[in-house]
Formats: sequence, C-alpha cells, structure tokens
Amino acid sequence: MASERDMAGKSSEQLRLLTEKEAARILRVSARTLTSWRSSGRYPLAYIKIGGRVVYDLVALREFAASRTVTRRRGGS
Repeated sequence: MASERDMAGKSSEQLRLLTEKEAARILRVSARTLTSWRSSGRYPLAYIKIGGRVVYDLVALREFAASRTVTRRRGGS
C-alpha cells in the first residue's frame, strides 16, 4: 500500500501529475520545447520519470512559472 507521503513530501492527494502535453499546454509552449529544456537543462523545471514516461507535477509547474515572472525591467523606461 502506498504511504501517506510521497518522496517529494506531498500528500498523495495533493500530487497532480500531468503528461508532457498537458504541461506544455499550461506553460503555453510545445511539448518539443519541454523536451528540449529537459535535455539541455536550460531551465530548472522539475519532472518525474516513471519508466520511460515523463510527467510533471502541477505544483512544480506553477512554482516554475512564478519563478520566471518579471515584475520590472532593468534600466527600462
């Protein structure tokens, strides 16, 4: 039986796994872009690999998007 907490420390009820296609839709990029980011390490976007399948945690996607939010420009107008 699965434990109450998973390896990431979240309760199993809170863990919402998304396919690569679903994650790409949320971030408004292509699935190919996610694959490129993952293989190059360009962005610190966490993912979970189960066998040969890659999935993304919805909370991690939201945290990633929040970390990329720009609130002001440097030396801008």
